[in-house]
Amino acid sequence: MFVASRITGWTAHVMEQVASNSLIRPLSEYNGPEERHVAVATPAI
Repeated sequence: MFVASRITGWTAHVMEQVASNSLIRPLSEYNGPEERHVAVATPAI
């Protein structure tokens, strides 16, 4: 059922990608903090 309702949209996306000869990718760029410290968990004994 899920695929039957989505196949039209998926087909349209594939046809657009084939026509433009490229993958559709977002043009946005992440601009948040580059790194953050993550504490290493101590092993359980």
